Amino acid sequence: MEHLVSNNFAGMDEECCPAVSVADDLREISEGLTDSLTGYVSQVDRKFKRAGVVVAFVSIFLLAFSMFLSSSNRVVEDIPSVTEQAVIITKGSLKAASEQALLIRSRFFSNEFPRVDRFDAGSSNELIGRLKEWNLWDIRGGSEIPAVLVSGFPVFGQVDVATKKKLFLNTLLPVALTALTYVEQERDALRRIIEKIGVDPAELDFGDGSDSWQAGLTSEEADLLRFFTVKYRSSMADELMRRVNVVPVSLIMAQGAIESSWGTSRFASTGNNLFGIWTWGEEGIIPAKRDNGKKHKIAIYDSILDSVQAYILNLNRLSVYDGFRRMRQETMDSALLAKGLSKYSIQREEYVWSVRTIIHQNNLRDYDKCFLVSADKVNAAATTAATGHKADNKVFLINDSPKKRL
Repeated sequence: MEHLVSNNFAGMDEECCPAVSVADDLREISEGLTDSLTGYVSQVDRKFKRAGVVVAFVSIFLLAFSMFLSSSNRVVEDIPSVTEQAVIITKGSLKAASEQALLIRSRFFSNEFPRVDRFDAGSSNELIGRLKEWNLWDIRGGSEIPAVLVSGFPVFGQVDVATKKKLFLNTLLPVALTALTYVEQERDALRRIIEKIGVDPAELDFGDGSDSWQAGLTSEEADLLRFFTVKYRSSMADELMRRVNVVPVSLIMAQGAIESSWGTSRFASTGNNLFGIWTWGEEGIIPAKRDNGKKHKIAIYDSILDSVQAYILNLNRLSVYDGFRRMRQETMDSALLAKGLSKYSIQREEYVWSVRTIIHQNNLRDYDKCFLVSADKVNAAATTAATGHKADNKVFLINDSPKKRL
């Protein structure tokens, strides 16, 4: 059975169901517009008593906007690089808004994340060497995982199945933990701001037009809340708390293994796309078996970290995963949460079974017990082990190129 599950998904990325369909995207955007415009309608109605005229205007606007969406070539699920930390829903017209969101987030979260080292691996042998160098080759539950990121998977070449799995999982682990750390930061910030406002989250709406919730908040806190409402597509405080949340590392690994065939698929190697996420923009990989008349492409990411972030964001904000998020309020067991992913694939319940099987057969829940530490801590430990002398704040170079820092 191990062999069947490990190899049955080779090439699946050519036919896999996307994380979200065009209809889902249009519905999400329309719902967001409707919620926002409804607030304005109620205000104008109270002031001018002309609700009929306003409603008619809104209806015409939404119809025109839908026609515009259907006729334009847009990237609906376009997630930028991790260094930007912003959500670009469309290219062009919202570029300025995304840059503003980056500024907002960088102000609020400055110096709250440990240094992260990035490196590229040209071959499976080089990657194995790097993982061993950073104590990422033999990992146990509860291990300290250094914040070092591989930009993308190399071509694994002639490696056995066990080595291929280990390469994939142990490379993905620090990436997944890094992505989840950002979500944890956002969730903690959201919780602290809501507590500061002092209103029952079930009755707190950041899009009601009154802006009374801003009283007592700093400008950075108010801007951050607005950023969250756009990124996670909800203005209700209680709904935002349901959406801004982490997912188990083992679930990330299981779905990544299935959708990318353990990091060896064409979409993973050429586009860093580990989760089969679709796009309708100009950039993307055209699936070899795409049906006639279909226009979707497979999204391309600058790094596997960007891919993981896009996957987590999809689970956290798309309406198709409402059930998943409700289940997450009760449990963080990845095998149980897999039931909420039946709509991720056209295989439905068979897909849920596959995710659970991968989790169980590869003991992936052991990875849920690991935690991220700064690369600086690992640098110091490695230097101490090699020289016998304690090193303070020294950088352990992993390649000759300048390191990118978050």
